[in-house]
Amino acid sequence: MSEDDKNAGSYTLEEGYSRTMLKKSRRQLEIIADLLSTKTDEDPLHTRVITLLCDSFSANYHLWRILQINLDYNLFYDEEVKQNYILVPEKDLVMLEQAVIARTFTSLELSKLHYSLRFH
Repeated sequence: MSEDDKNAGSYTLEEGYSRTMLKKSRRQLEIIADLLSTKTDEDPLHTRVITLLCDSFSANYHLWRILQINLDYNLFYDEEVKQNYILVPEKDLVMLEQAVIARTFTSLELSKLHYSLRFH
């Protein structure tokens, strides 16, 4: 199997962009873990908030995990443009897309309930 055959159905992401997304996911995981700790101690539980926080945690975790794995194993340097990229298999790209959509949706829903996942 040639190198082109192995990379068919693969896409590239800039290393810098990938690391920025990775960092954002890591930060949001910390914020969500803190909020979950606080919200689960409340009586009565606000099940809508807890559910959205869990969904957001899951989306951020999957985004972080997929990016980290690809940064660890699929990083390459493009001589033509003098820049690092990660080679992302199509199945991972689809999962990244779904995680970003889920993260965006849950963030919007949480903001309607006056919760923010941003550092202030």
